[in-house]
Amino acid sequence: MGKNNFELLKIAESHLGQGGSRFRKFCGLSAGAAWCNAFVCYIFNEGGDASLFYGGKKVTYCPTSMTWCRKNLAQIPIYLALPMDVIYFDWEPNNVPNHIGFVRERVSDLEVKTIEGNTSGGIVANKTRTAKYVCGCFRPYFPVDKSEYSTDTVLEIDGLFGYNSISMLQKALGLTQDAILGRETVKALQKRAGVTQDALFGPGTARAVQKMCGLTGKDVDGAFGPKSVKALQKWINAQNKKGTNSSPSEHSEPINSEVNIPPSEITVPSKAQEIVETAKALCWPYGTAEKKWAYKTGAPTPAFVEETPGVKKITRSDCGYFVKVVLKLAGLGSYNPLNDKTIPSTFKLVHSGKAIPDGLLQPGDVIWYKKTSGQHTLIYYGDGKIAEAGREIRFPVIRKDTKKYNADNVKKSTIRVIRAK
Repeated sequence: MGKNNFELLKIAESHLGQGGSRFRKFCGLSAGAAWCNAFVCYIFNEGGDASLFYGGKKVTYCPTSMTWCRKNLAQIPIYLALPMDVIYFDWEPNNVPNHIGFVRERVSDLEVKTIEGNTSGGIVANKTRTAKYVCGCFRPYFPVDKSEYSTDTVLEIDGLFGYNSISMLQKALGLTQDAILGRETVKALQKRAGVTQDALFGPGTARAVQKMCGLTGKDVDGAFGPKSVKALQKWINAQNKKGTNSSPSEHSEPINSEVNIPPSEITVPSKAQEIVETAKALCWPYGTAEKKWAYKTGAPTPAFVEETPGVKKITRSDCGYFVKVVLKLAGLGSYNPLNDKTIPSTFKLVHSGKAIPDGLLQPGDVIWYKKTSGQHTLIYYGDGKIAEAGREIRFPVIRKDTKKYNADNVKKSTIRVIRAK
């Protein structure tokens, strides 16, 4: 049996300050090659159980190892991270990881301390990273000693999601209590919250769990921080007090009835959620657009240009370019519904013709339509709102959905709704 995560952290820390020669040699890399992924492989191998990462095989390319993690491990918010969880970073961002390391310590729902190879001038070093660059955090199946957790306790509401919280969550979900936050535990939680069971605890799952635990308003933000953990701990205690440890399928009523999750939120796939989150980050008033754009001119800030090479000024007529930027940053390729009439394989056409039927739109849907003069495209944000580059200002905004696409085109049969697969 391999080392537990705390023992493995000590091994990783023993290499602080070292260069990359031994890690490159371990994975057969040539001199000068990037070795952050090789460092991760080496540490798991030195810890006695290389199979915890990439099935024990050697891997040096971050996108390849992250694909394996998404299929074999649970993805979790950084505030739920424990030491030696595997964490990926995307500097562009374009939804393709550039770098990998290990978690040392969670700081907040927006910050984490790490230990990484091939950083700080090409050595093993401790770093502090912000959430905006994190594109995935995954929990290997580290062995957990039974003395580290209880199988029958009332949780302290402390906002810290450790082994006791995981064990008692498993009890509430009717699972074997091993205190490992693995794929089956996350999928069972997703099932109880009424979202897609893919073991990827992203913003969509976070929102559903927040609602399930009784949070409302601004607290349903998709960032699973201390307040969310406290709410989940209270929910776990309540479920275990009631003896609700059966699987969700055994409930006589729909599992979503008590949390009032709209059907559109239940069915939104992860890619669509990426579109919504990206639009939120680029638009006024709900995101951080003041750091991205100069409000009066619509020009990108120097920092945004550095983050996103090639981004340009948005003008009054650039609704299509705004949608293209959102889709690109969400990892769905370069697609402008105004100009590109062939729909890429990453999308599907869900409506074409006259007025859009009630209940059809889902968050993340792209709407294109022809007006009396010209054409327009926008993103359905959800909750009765749209994200678009408006005609009256040179800036992307989130605003109330007045359904002009229906009023302008009900007789013209020119509306298209495109949805990420």
